[in-house]
Formats: sequence, C-alpha cells, structure tokens
Amino acid sequence: MTRASQPPIRVRHLPSSPRWREKIIYISKLTEELENQGIQVDYAADKNGDYLTRDLLNISINRRPDILHFHWTAYQYEGGSTISTFLSLMKFMAKVGRAKAKGFKIVWTMHNYLPHEGHAVWVHYLERFWMAHQADAIIVHASQGQELLAKRFFRTKDVDVIPHGNYIPFFTRTPPLAAKQLLGIENHRPLLLYFGFIRPYKGVPELLRAFKELPDLNMDVHVVGNAGEAASQEINALATHDPRIHAKLKYVPDEELALYLCAADAVILPYRDILGSGALMTALSLGCPVIAPSIGAFAELLDESCGYLYKPGTEGLKKALLQIPNLDLARMSVHALEHAKRYPWQGMVRQIANIYNNIACEHDFDTWVNNID
Repeated sequence: MTRASQPPIRVRHLPSSPRWREKIIYISKLTEELENQGIQVDYAADKNGDYLTRDLLNISINRRPDILHFHWTAYQYEGGSTISTFLSLMKFMAKVGRAKAKGFKIVWTMHNYLPHEGHAVWVHYLERFWMAHQADAIIVHASQGQELLAKRFFRTKDVDVIPHGNYIPFFTRTPPLAAKQLLGIENHRPLLLYFGFIRPYKGVPELLRAFKELPDLNMDVHVVGNAGEAASQEINALATHDPRIHAKLKYVPDEELALYLCAADAVILPYRDILGSGALMTALSLGCPVIAPSIGAFAELLDESCGYLYKPGTEGLKKALLQIPNLDLARMSVHALEHAKRYPWQGMVRQIANIYNNIACEHDFDTWVNNID
C-alpha cells in the first residue's frame, strides 16, 4: 500500500483560528504552504477551536483530523495560580491521553524550552515532559532544542531539527531612504531597530538603559511592537529627554513592519533567553544585520558576516552598542539576505509535510497488519 492511494492527510494545528493566523505570520504561512503541498489543513473556526476540547476529540471519524499538531501549549492549561494551573494541566494531560487512545497522532513543535514568564515553573516542566513522551514526532528549529529534549526530557527518538524558514516571499523590500520617508523618519542617523511583542525576557528596558549610558553614541533606537501597560510606562519613561529613542508601542501590521526593517541599519534583539527565533529570520529576510547575545538560535544561525554576537549581560550589551559604528553594516546587509536564502520557507514546510507522511505511512502499515487474519 502506498500513501498516494490514500486520502490526503488531515491536520489540525493548535492554534490555527483566524485571530492567530492574522497576527502570527508563522502559523498563517505554514498552514498555507502545507495546503500547497497537498496536506489538508483542518482550521480552527474560532478561539474555542484552538483548544483540545471534548468536541474535537469526539468528532466523527470521517471528519476528524489524522494529526494534531501542537505549537505553543501553555495556553491550553495555564491558570491564574499554581494550583489552578496544575489542576488544568491534569485535565489537559487526560485529554492528550484520550486523543492518543482514539488514534490521533501527535506532532509537537517545541518553540521554547519553558514559558518565558509566569508562575508554576515545575508545572510547565511536567507538561513539557508529558508532551515529550506523548508526541509521535517532535520538531525543533534549533539543535539546542534537540539537546534539551535529550538532557531534560529524555526524548531522543523521532526528534527533527528543521531550521526556521525565511520570510523572503512574504515581504516587499523598499529602498532605505524611501522606507524612512514613508514612515516619516526625517533624520539620517544610523537606525537601530528592536521589533516584536515586548515581554520581560526580551530585555528592551535593559537595552534602553544601556543605550542612555552612552550619550555620545550617534544613532537612533526605534522600539516597535505591542507592549503591556507596565512595559509601556517603563519604556516611555526611559525615552523621555533622549531624542535618540523612539517608541511605537502598539501592534504594527506586517506591511509597516517591513518598512521599519528596510529603514533600519541593523536589528537588535537583546533577549535574556531564547531557543528558536522567528524575529531573527524576519530581520535576515529583509537584509538586516542582527545584533544579539550569543545564546540559542542566535548563536547557532548568526555569523560575523551578517550579525554581531555579544556575551550575554549588561556589559556585553554595552560593548556591542559601542561596536556598531565600527561594523560594515552595508556589507552585512547583503550577507544577511544571502544567509536567509539558505533556509527557504518551502523547504522547511516540505520537511514538516514529510513527517506527516511518515506518520501516516506507519499508521497505514499498522492498520494493514492488524487486519491480517
């Protein structure tokens, strides 16, 4: 029996509702390309469909997905306290076990080791350990993820390291001066950009404090991305009385984000913790050199041709800021785009589709064996 003789593989991504696809380009473009490659994507119709619910588990066999592909899992069970999170996790684990018993296959992309913030670290570890031993296949976007799975969760089988694909096909590049004009940026000082949702582990206030301690550094820092109330107040306070710091603390559509990246001379991602990074590949895809600490995917994917890695910590960050004027950013920009081209989006998705096909073939073979008299 060959897979070609069977119906298309049907996959539900958790999450995949419109609210996620509109805001997270990774989810929207991953599912679109999977469909282009012959995978039937069972989209969540609304927010409720992003969860592993009783309705999903009880869907009739002719309509249900073959594979449940989990991405970020903490939202499935996280509560307001350690106790509520633990109790909710018990329910989630029971539902995962029930899904396995009903014949659903499980794929898990481990985007991070543990949630970056919040309480109940031991509860999240328990959940990750559980998922590591329930998933039929696990995907990581950096080899460090494979190492963590082996060392922390004792999972070594069926773990695929698939580098994050580039976003080159999905963004329009604009010449830097034209991008600055469209954004209303009038000065021509070097522009250092931080972009993305602002969370404590991403180190934005630490970046601005380090930058303010270097008043003679002739460049502008633009911080672009959504932020909570406390983070907004802190960042706006740090930006006060320093005309070099510009903050746009709200969600920015992809088209406008592309303009900021085209206007930037370099991107800085001063994260305290990271495993994989979509922001890194987004920056490289638009020809932006990246300044980042030597951790996780940054250390794995960046080299001196397209980035500058610094020793994690405040002193390393300040030294990196001082080094920026000495870098050949124009040359690094060319290499950044060439570096991104090594990781085509279609190639990443093809590897994921191959994992689905392998799981489906194993299932078909097991079914054939079980039906032999």
